[in-house]
Amino acid sequence: MAGEGTSSNITSNLKRSEIVKAQIVRYLLAVVLHVLTLGLFAYSGGSGTESSPYQIATLADLQQLSLTPDDWVQGKYFIQTANIDASETVNWNNGQGFCPIGDYLNSNQSRQFSGRYNGDEHTISNLFINRPESRYQGLFGSTDSYIAIIQNVGLVDVDITGSYEVGGLVGQNRVTISNCYSSGNVAGIYEVGGLIGLNLSDVTDSYSAGSVTGTGSVGGLLGRSNFSTITNCNSSSTITGSETFIGGLVGDTGYSSTINGSYCTGNVTGTNEVGGFVGGNYNSSISECYSTGDVTGTGAVGGFVGRNYEATVSDCYSIGSVDAFRGVGGLVGENSYSTICYCKSTGSVTGSQYYIGGLVGINHISSITNCSSTGSVMGNGDNVGGLLGSNGSDSTVSNCFSTGSVTGLHYYVGGLIGQCEYGSVITNCYSIGNVDCVLYHVGGLIGYSYLATINNCYWNIETSNQATSSGGEGRTTDEMTYPFSANTYTGWDFIDIWQAEVSNNGYPILRNMPTVDTQDEFIGVSLLFHMKNFPNPFNPNTSIVYSLPKSAPTTLSIYNIRGQLVRKLVNEPLSSGEHTVTWDGRDDSGKTLASGMYLCRINSAGKQETHKMLLMK
Repeated sequence: MAGEGTSSNITSNLKRSEIVKAQIVRYLLAVVLHVLTLGLFAYSGGSGTESSPYQIATLADLQQLSLTPDDWVQGKYFIQTANIDASETVNWNNGQGFCPIGDYLNSNQSRQFSGRYNGDEHTISNLFINRPESRYQGLFGSTDSYIAIIQNVGLVDVDITGSYEVGGLVGQNRVTISNCYSSGNVAGIYEVGGLIGLNLSDVTDSYSAGSVTGTGSVGGLLGRSNFSTITNCNSSSTITGSETFIGGLVGDTGYSSTINGSYCTGNVTGTNEVGGFVGGNYNSSISECYSTGDVTGTGAVGGFVGRNYEATVSDCYSIGSVDAFRGVGGLVGENSYSTICYCKSTGSVTGSQYYIGGLVGINHISSITNCSSTGSVMGNGDNVGGLLGSNGSDSTVSNCFSTGSVTGLHYYVGGLIGQCEYGSVITNCYSIGNVDCVLYHVGGLIGYSYLATINNCYWNIETSNQATSSGGEGRTTDEMTYPFSANTYTGWDFIDIWQAEVSNNGYPILRNMPTVDTQDEFIGVSLLFHMKNFPNPFNPNTSIVYSLPKSAPTTLSIYNIRGQLVRKLVNEPLSSGEHTVTWDGRDDSGKTLASGMYLCRINSAGKQETHKMLLMK
């Protein structure tokens, strides 16, 4: 009996051993499955290092990244190796679609994407997200790391809906974005952008196209941008916002941000602080940029910037029409504690109430120099002017002109300025447009002036149909056109500022003004010649790479932002295929050029393409 008991115990122990072995096997299988689920071996290749980045080749790879927070950390590298069709995301997650890569739960619980993603010039098409009550929506929900980068990726025909911080590429961004684009429809409530909802970092060589809709801080490229530099970007999106800060490129920008060498072409509709380029520009600078879309709003509405506050706008222009109620300008609606220089507007301006100007609606404790407006101005209220609706106290205007017709239905209507308030100074300006006012306080140059200083300013008494003005001096067409009369343009600088120009109907024009670009080429995006340069920005050398579809005589030249030729790099017959040329930042005479935006233009086989480059010292 004892032997039988011992045999039974041995058998029992063997069974338990087999059970334990089976449990270990199941555990190991579970571990392996968990590892696979974490994505360590789930991508199409790579190990996540800089030398061997994870390869994103399929929608499954993209989904794996979106579901693997452990791979969102700093130091992880990804490269997209193929175009990805994300059409099936419309059926994911009970109709909510794709789960964004990286999220921001709260200040104590954050899982933002901090790695490096290189799209390698591939696309992700038909991405679908539908979370109207959720923040941080986009391919990347939230990103964080000033050394991280998202680059060379294109999103095509997205359909993305969220609440706050919504963008085609990124909802909330704190990483460098370079050479990226998004097309399609993006909708949200606040901080909504075609590419990025809320941007807190640098964006270069990127663009958006499609439709962007929201309530406030809505922009074609960026909804809101703070602490940032935006360079060489554009948007052709149509923008619609129901409240404040609505812009063709950026809804609003602040905290010493800069925008350079960028443009937008879409129409913009909003309520307050609405601009063809930026809705609200606060404590920031914009240079060498333009907008061409029509703008509609209520208050503080401009063809380029809605409200410019403690900010600078230079070397910029707008050509779209503007229609709003009050504080309406062809370039800027309301300009306060700010500077505008070397800018122009050409579109028509219509206002239903007051402060309506061809360039600026109201200028308050600010400076405007070397600017012009040429569009017609129509105001149903008071303070209507060809250049400014009102020039407020302690504000200065110098070396400016307006040529468009001005019509006011109330009072304070002038060919140049509707009203000049106490302490304002106007110097070396002229106007020639027809001026018409139903009531009173109308002038060929100034409608009404109260203790303002007006020096060496003129209006055409014949073309304006106004013999009087509340300041300035009236002249005939012969006196104001070339060759100018000795009593006209007294003390003006015709060497550095003004130019006697017969082609401008004989009236003087300003030197060094921005050139209107009618081509609207996409910046930084490969077209026929696949042209690009690297590095960009650069100092002082950059390599320009381009590809010719067929052999042909070819020229490749460099122009400054004003359209002046500075260097011809290529002028010879070339074979088809890829070519590279290096530019050292010098002109044809060998002179080192100043920092700024430059245009690289190639002509070959009857085709032309332009690419913008930034020389930054």
